[in-house]
Amino acid sequence: MLTSDPMEDGSQACAIVADIRKRKGLKLQVTPLSDFEDKL
Repeated sequence: MLTSDPMEDGSQACAIVADIRKRKGLKLQVTPLSDFEDKL
């Protein structure tokens, strides 16, 4: 279990998330939640 924040640049959790996203062919930057909210 990692205690670091995956959204913090340079943390170990951020590196792991980046490696997983790269392996799966996703963009390296995590999409902000505001892109998924319904806009009225």
